[in-house]
Amino acid sequence: MMLRQLALKALRPLTRQWLFTAVNLLGLAIALACCFVIGLYLQDELGFDRWQPASERLYRVSSTAPGDAGKGSAATTPLVGPLLPTDFGEVESTARLLPLTGLLRYGNTAFYENNVRFVDPSLLTLFRFDWLAGDAATALNAPGSIVLTQTLARKYFGSGDPLGKLLQFEQDVPLTVTGVIRDLPPDTHLSASALASLQSLVPSRAALLDGWSYTGFHTYLRLRPGADAQALQRQLPDFLDHHYAAGASKTKALTLMPVTDIHLHSTLAFELKPPGTPGRLVVFAAASLCILLIAAINFMNLTLAALARRSAEVGLRKVLGARTAVLVLQLLAESIWLAMLAAVLALALVELVLPLFNALTGKALALSVFANLWLWAGHVAAVLAVALLAGLYPALYQASTSTTALLKGAVRRGRTAQGFRNGVIVLQFAIAIALLVAGLVVQRQLAFMQDYDQGFDERNLLVLRGSPTQGVFAEAGVLKQRLLALPGVRTVTASNQVPYEVNGNSVTVWAEGDANGRYLPFMLVDYDFFATYDIPLRSGRFLSPQFPADALVLPDAAHADTPGNVVLNATAAAQYGWSADTAVGKEFRIYHAGKLTRGQVVGVVRDAGFESARSAVKPMVFLVPTTPQWKGIASWTQLTVQLAPQPETQRQATLAAIAGVWHDVLPQQPLQPRWLADDKRAQYADERKLQLWVNVFSALSLFIAGIGLFALAAFHTAERTKEIGIRKVMGSGVWQIVYLLTEHFSRLVLLANLLAWPVAYYAMTRWLQNFAHHVDLTPLLFVGSGLIALCIAWATVGGTAAKAASRKPVLALRYE
Repeated sequence: MMLRQLALKALRPLTRQWLFTAVNLLGLAIALACCFVIGLYLQDELGFDRWQPASERLYRVSSTAPGDAGKGSAATTPLVGPLLPTDFGEVESTARLLPLTGLLRYGNTAFYENNVRFVDPSLLTLFRFDWLAGDAATALNAPGSIVLTQTLARKYFGSGDPLGKLLQFEQDVPLTVTGVIRDLPPDTHLSASALASLQSLVPSRAALLDGWSYTGFHTYLRLRPGADAQALQRQLPDFLDHHYAAGASKTKALTLMPVTDIHLHSTLAFELKPPGTPGRLVVFAAASLCILLIAAINFMNLTLAALARRSAEVGLRKVLGARTAVLVLQLLAESIWLAMLAAVLALALVELVLPLFNALTGKALALSVFANLWLWAGHVAAVLAVALLAGLYPALYQASTSTTALLKGAVRRGRTAQGFRNGVIVLQFAIAIALLVAGLVVQRQLAFMQDYDQGFDERNLLVLRGSPTQGVFAEAGVLKQRLLALPGVRTVTASNQVPYEVNGNSVTVWAEGDANGRYLPFMLVDYDFFATYDIPLRSGRFLSPQFPADALVLPDAAHADTPGNVVLNATAAAQYGWSADTAVGKEFRIYHAGKLTRGQVVGVVRDAGFESARSAVKPMVFLVPTTPQWKGIASWTQLTVQLAPQPETQRQATLAAIAGVWHDVLPQQPLQPRWLADDKRAQYADERKLQLWVNVFSALSLFIAGIGLFALAAFHTAERTKEIGIRKVMGSGVWQIVYLLTEHFSRLVLLANLLAWPVAYYAMTRWLQNFAHHVDLTPLLFVGSGLIALCIAWATVGGTAAKAASRKPVLALRYE
């Protein structure tokens, strides 16, 4: 009965003070909803692959450098997987996964597929898949079998039954559909649209499955229960020395990484999916907690302000004999009621916002009680904590204040209460300003990267992608000749890669004066590559068909110790201590398949950043191949066409003509054109998402701080109503009164700037260190953020003040 009366008494002030109730409800609900959504996101990111069977015993073997497990490749050689169980009894089972991109065809339907994975049958039991048709125990036992995801099955077969149908991978690998699985869930590091039997590649690509030279296999293992992964890790150097070569562990290393750590902790190249960003999780968690802190501060500040206006009521109740404990319970009950209402409203906001959040993040988050028990418990705990912390201090402060002070209204004018309110306003705006600075810095860095001069001109460059294994080598001459005859086409070049793709190709080279060979990245290009990409020459000359030695002959049994000149970029020349001028004429030897190609450096070109502005320019060796295959890959897989600037209608006609030429020359290869400028834009998708979310967080923090300041300004103005009336009678104008009321809050916002700027400067300096090329932090960024916050404060406080100053003095003098 007593609790019921306390609840009813607690509700009455909330309905009477509608402004206080509305502001507190809105601010706290938005903050709780933000925390709940971010909590779902963090839970999803931290839960990658933890749902796999025996995930705590599941590891991947990576190729790294000795002593540095953070650099290297997520893939390794094909022999590691089969040999591990024979050498180590603690290894229960292993499985290999070889990612290949190629042309998949069914009848007249053909597409380039990026996510075809050739795997050992054991992978189907090592990982969990949701089977719609077929049997995991037998689906990939036979060579020439393939399991499709639901989406890929619909793509090729529509609503028909795909089982037993024959697909063709590239020109030489027939595959029969033996199963269908659901699309892989987002919370796994695996990515696959199809799983094919690894033995399907025999005999066409049998060389890939044998030896230690090809490092393209993702190798997984499951340890037996109780096995020590660290003990196994310590034995892997001896494993390499025994099976690969004596002393191999001095230059190579195998590293075990828990599968559950791959998404957030891998910094290796050639991951199946782009890894997550732990720093972003920290940003999201910190931003959501800051927003909740701002809302809690609002809650506490407004509660204290509202109770200060009710000091006479509390004093009168104390005179009538109300006990302190009862007063504290009632005031706490008001806070708890309001926090509970905000929690319910927050859940409604989560349901409303979650579809948009999923669309922006690519997640499939859902508001499920049973799947998110810990998150729900945290939500309830946050609500209670805010209610208790926000209500307890004002309640105890009022209950412990003398009755005389309460009846005289000294509480609202006391230095303690005012100092507390001022302090939390400063803290609120300091957080909001720091987030605003972060948003502006991210926006400037993104604009800088998108406009950054990579050292080549990507405008009007159209990339035509050929088969990753067949390539366009044999047809390159005919394609170039016919394309160059089209109006609107300036130049055409062929290469094995184009900018903004990950270059995983490296070759062992010896240069004049260098006793030890080095691994250097390389690109296989034709003679028109530098002209098409407008990469200027620093010294020497370009590779040219006029010089026979400029065409590199692939070393083999028939061509040992063959000639082959190269062009270096400036960074590659600098690695050997050469300037652009002194590099020309230096001897340069390339080692491949146990043979050497001898040649010279004939030219040095300006550095061109073929990756994003995050990375420094890498050394690069440019080669012109003379054989269709080089180092196990198609030598020329793509054409780059430079178009002349032209009106859109003419450009569309040119694109149609290019497509016609492609289909005439390569009728078996679908055309997949793309603009290189679009590839550049895609490089910075993560930065655009980060900018979006930092802007959202800063906007929310400013909004919550602003509405809290608006409510406080309303209370502050109401307390000075009679003073305003007297000042107007004495001749003060509206603007003088507005200045009087806004000047106090302006000082608080300016003080918040002084607190926010050092924190923002430190945080954004650390963030910018992730980029090889970045903007500078200028004072304008910080001053601009402070002015934005100050304008918001003026707008919220000034509007309230102007309204009060415009009232007739007689109404103000009659107030209370």
